[in-house]
Amino acid sequence: MQNTKSISRFVVLFAIGIFVCVGAILLREIGLISTRRFEVEVLDFEWNFEEILDYIDADYPNGAVDIEYDSDRYNRTFFIEIRFKAPPAGAMKFAESICDGVLYQGYDPFDTIDGIRPFPDAKLIFGSGRIYYSYSPNASQDVFGYRCALYFGSSRWEHILVDTSNRNLYEVRYEIPVGGLSPRYSPRLFDDPNGEIEYINPTTNFPFMIIGLVSIDGEYILVGETICFETRQNFDYWSQNGLPVDIYPPSLIDTKVDISIDGTLVVDTTISDRWTLSHPNQKDVDTDLLFNSCVFRRNWQQGLHEITVRIHASEVMEETWTYVVQ
Repeated sequence: MQNTKSISRFVVLFAIGIFVCVGAILLREIGLISTRRFEVEVLDFEWNFEEILDYIDADYPNGAVDIEYDSDRYNRTFFIEIRFKAPPAGAMKFAESICDGVLYQGYDPFDTIDGIRPFPDAKLIFGSGRIYYSYSPNASQDVFGYRCALYFGSSRWEHILVDTSNRNLYEVRYEIPVGGLSPRYSPRLFDDPNGEIEYINPTTNFPFMIIGLVSIDGEYILVGETICFETRQNFDYWSQNGLPVDIYPPSLIDTKVDISIDGTLVVDTTISDRWTLSHPNQKDVDTDLLFNSCVFRRNWQQGLHEITVRIHASEVMEETWTYVVQ
């Protein structure tokens, strides 16, 4: 009698299970429910193209053809690869949603020479506390590219390349390499044994540094399309790998800093409690990451430009420097 009850209970539960599964499948087929999250997170299905775009927060490339993609979501082997062709508008819509829209002409992030000193055709690469010069010796002027941290503080770096040689159908390549960040792609700040990255400190008693300019015959010259700003205090702290020396009085922590170029405000931030310039969009994030305040322009006007930095302490500290775009 007991065995009969057990068998009956099993049959009922089995029937309910079948009914639930069939019902779920039918509801999914008519679009009332989605089992995709279960498939990805529990059954370990691979991301589809739209899910990859959602993860990297990129716009869908309208008109895309020949779409190829691959990914691995595990931390140690994490990677994303995307390739497609699309009309110019669709390709650029996707590309400009990556890395805040920064694209350097003549730069292929997959074929570069990187270093800490500016050299001809060098581009400034920065993000997540890393900064260095990089250029592509074999790239044509038909390609546009860049590399950056996936998001503020991320150790995963995006690489974006757009080949515009076919004016009707651009080719796009996007990758986050295996492991997210590879030294051959992104050297650390002080990998070069000969010293630190070249910077400008126009006034020795003003604790501020500028990267992206070089000093030639008494003039400051713009190297590429990007200028980065940081406190000299923090740079000393990182380069010496020790505790910071009190260049700033404590009263400067949380002090407002604004930077203008040719009278236009380009950076509006504060000095953090770790003596960094806080990330303009992440002012509440407690971080010691460097080089959060950078300015990119694709087409600088040739001639003389003016940088003005103001630190709004009890007495405003202000310095103005000029630089040349050749």
